[in-house]
Amino acid sequence: MSAHGWPALVTERLGEWLLQAADGFTGRANSVVPHGDPGLPLDDALAFVERFYARAGLPARIQVAVGSGMEDLLRGRGWAVVTSGKEAYATSEVQVARLDEMMARLSGISAADSSAADVELGRTLDESWLGLYGRTTTLEAARHVLASPENVALARVARPPDAVTADRLPELAGIGRGVVTGPWLGVSAVEVAPPCRRRGMARAIMARIGRWGRDLGASWVYLQVGSSNTAAKALYERLGFGVDHHYRYYSPTGG
Repeated sequence: MSAHGWPALVTERLGEWLLQAADGFTGRANSVVPHGDPGLPLDDALAFVERFYARAGLPARIQVAVGSGMEDLLRGRGWAVVTSGKEAYATSEVQVARLDEMMARLSGISAADSSAADVELGRTLDESWLGLYGRTTTLEAARHVLASPENVALARVARPPDAVTADRLPELAGIGRGVVTGPWLGVSAVEVAPPCRRRGMARAIMARIGRWGRDLGASWVYLQVGSSNTAAKALYERLGFGVDHHYRYYSPTGG
């Protein structure tokens, strides 16, 4: 479900496995989802994966659920955990919540909370949005991954007037992304510029995206977060999220 909401530039099927590449923009869009049977013996499947990523000029990576049998199989063949994300997390987790529960817990946002009404939704992806997201990539890859799904919304919050004197402030105070796939709302890229934090802005962004997703018929919400990102996890726990599973990226040794 999350792969559908975070589509890679190039995909290829190997049996039931999904191979993805997007110029290196995020681990999620540049790794294998090994769900089901690849239709080949494992060693042959791994060789196929390595050839796919060699053609793309990328290291071979497979996203593996922690504690699954695939971890032992890959380790036995010399594959090792590699970090991913801006903060180089070794382990990430998928968290889920009922959308109505999240919205009920967000209902306490008041008019004093970081001008919640100023959260705008659209499909425009520009340098200022990407700059606050903190990822480097080609615009083609970013636009495809972030803005190509049918039901997607990119949130942006303008820099508040009382912050204009701060040095080197980004053009935006906050961003976020929502995508609806069937009954699921995926929330990602919730970022707030450091000088604008502790004003309830992340909650306001989540609430605006949540209302949008609910209007499109979503009833569940998911997100992905680094396991050591304690600040973000504390917010999500307050909003009713629980861990569905943890995952890691495996790559051939030295890959």
